[in-house]
Amino acid sequence: MLVIAHNQEKHVWLYRNLVVCENGSPPYVVGHAVDVTEQKKGEYELQSALKELQKALAEVKTLKGLIPICAWCKKIRSEAGNWSELESYIRAHSDANFSHSICPECLPKLRPKKEDKGTCAHILPEG
Repeated sequence: MLVIAHNQEKHVWLYRNLVVCENGSPPYVVGHAVDVTEQKKGEYELQSALKELQKALAEVKTLKGLIPICAWCKKIRSEAGNWSELESYIRAHSDANFSHSICPECLPKLRPKKEDKGTCAHILPEG
C-alpha cells in the first residue's frame, strides 16, 4: 500500500488484516503493518542494476578456447574451415580494433640499404 505523508513523502506499507471470530464474542479485526519503503527502494535499485548488467553482458564479446592459427602466416581457421587474417578474426569475435605500427626489431628490415637507395625496393626512409 502506498501512503503519502502530510509532508508529501511516499512510504510503502505492507499490511495484513485478519478477522477473528471467537465463540460467544463479536468478531474483531487484528491488523499488522510494517513500513517497507527502504526494502522496496533496495529491490528497485537491485532490479535496475541487474538490467544494466544483463545489457552489458549481452554486449560483451570474448575470445576463449583454442584458436587454430597458422604458425607461418598467423591466419586463423574458422569453425567452417575458412582462413582469415588475424585482425579480421579478432574484430569479428570481439570489440577490439587495431592500430598498426612497426616494432623496433622490424624497422631495420624495412629501411633501404645504401645500395638500394633510389629504388622502390623498401618502403620506409631512414630517420
